[in-house]
Amino acid sequence: MDRLLGLPVSIRNKVQEITLDMAHSIKQIVKACFPKARQVTDRFHVQKLAIEALQDLRIKYRWEAIDLENEQI
Repeated sequence: MDRLLGLPVSIRNKVQEITLDMAHSIKQIVKACFPKARQVTDRFHVQKLAIEALQDLRIKYRWEAIDLENEQI
C-alpha cells in the first residue's frame, strides 16, 4: 500500500475502475489509494456465490424429496 500511496495523487485519481474479489481488506486499500475509482466485483466470484447458493437449494430440496418418499413408503 505504501508504494501505491507514493504515487502522485493526480495519477491515482486517473484510475476509473478497479476489479476486485470480495476481500474486505482489498476494498479498504483501494478506497484509500484510489478514492475516485469505481470498485467492481469480478464476475468469477459473483458466479461462484450464485452457484454455491443454487447447490445449497438443490441439496435442501433433494433431502425434502427423499424424506417425503421415505414417509410414503
